[in-house]
Amino acid sequence: MTTTTLLLLAAAVLVACWAATCTRLVAADRWTVVTRGGVVHRVHASGLAWRWPFVERFEPELDARREAPVGARATTTDGVPLLVLAEATVSVPRPVPGTRYVDPWTGAERAAEDAITRSVTGWAAAELTQTAAAAHGPIRDAVESAVDDFGVRLHDLELVEVGIRLDEMSQQQLTARGPD
Repeated sequence: MTTTTLLLLAAAVLVACWAATCTRLVAADRWTVVTRGGVVHRVHASGLAWRWPFVERFEPELDARREAPVGARATTTDGVPLLVLAEATVSVPRPVPGTRYVDPWTGAERAAEDAITRSVTGWAAAELTQTAAAAHGPIRDAVESAVDDFGVRLHDLELVEVGIRLDEMSQQQLTARGPD
């Protein structure tokens, strides 16, 4: 092999490495954000996204809609501790170039957990377990309002599980009844 061939081969390898690390294919229902120094520089929707090496970075790809687990610990009006697990389907707003990059779901997730906690504390343990379907609407409304402040849109909220410690509930009922 001649020197020219080796140089061309080395250049081809460098270009292939650059293309592999500095480009990304973005699906139709997703977008990816390119930041420079933590500030949104570009938002790429479907197609080929690129970045300058060592100067810019890709942030995690965002879906138009994504499912996110949400959990909250609370105590009911009758003092029974419980755990509420839900699955939220949300969409986050597309970042604006020139603004600091922050994933809005990070803050919205905490707000959703707090909203679930506040909603559940208004119920007694027995009511909540027997009428979980009735509690779904108010909980969903509270979560929707809470995440809206972060620009996150709630499409659906499914209550997956309401876990109550049975030993705590039994003790509460025994205390309420008094000695026989």
